[in-house]
Amino acid sequence: MIDAMPEDMGAEEANVDWTTDLGEHAELVAAKGWKNPADVVKSYAHLERLVGSDRIAVPKAGDEDGFRNVMRKLGAPEEPKGYELAPPQSAPKGWYREDAADSFRALAHKANLTPAQARVLHDGWVGGLLETDQQQALAIERTHAKLDEDLRNDWGVDYDRKLELARRAARHFSGAEELDALEASIGSPALVRLFARIGEHFDEDTLVGQGEGRFAASAAEARTEIGSLKQDPGFMASLADASHLGHADAKAKWRRLHEVGYPGVVGA
Repeated sequence: MIDAMPEDMGAEEANVDWTTDLGEHAELVAAKGWKNPADVVKSYAHLERLVGSDRIAVPKAGDEDGFRNVMRKLGAPEEPKGYELAPPQSAPKGWYREDAADSFRALAHKANLTPAQARVLHDGWVGGLLETDQQQALAIERTHAKLDEDLRNDWGVDYDRKLELARRAARHFSGAEELDALEASIGSPALVRLFARIGEHFDEDTLVGQGEGRFAASAAEARTEIGSLKQDPGFMASLADASHLGHADAKAKWRRLHEVGYPGVVGA
């Protein structure tokens, strides 16, 4: 038969310092206000309920594999194709390049980004590029409009003729690709006026331009230019006045245009 426990055993056990073997952790116990081991267990059970059982260990600095595993658990895809990217809705057709998007996917995968992180970076970067391109296109459009306005004010009724001469002069010195680049980048009325003067010079000479013959290569072009010259008071004045300094040149030009525009008919 087991003898009964001393009545004062419970009191003696209560007086035992259960934190003696905890070392530095004893300070934590005191800070938390835990009175006995039961308090510790209850606190841990509460923490489990808050955090849950699916915990992710933080990798040490430089542990690339560990970091990659962490990001995989957070949703980073196994392959670059796992990132779903789309062009801005306002992007014009052909502006968004799929090969560039694939390069971005490869970089996002290398950086172990989650799909949400990749979309934020992609949409922000691509949207900024699109906005810059749109602003540049608008600036070029405004520049061309101002250029056109200035030239129309300066040339008046002679605008179409001189602009065509400028284009012909540009074609004479460049190929199709260079001409397209030139027309896209011209922003100075002085430059267009220069080409117009070059065109007028060539129109009065026999230099060969791009294509067949000289600038006035067809009868239709010659007749169009004759019609434009008729609207040019300065030219018509020099043509009509034999004492005008430009009379001889104007008369020679007038005759050449009529020879091309009205073959077989005597010009002025």
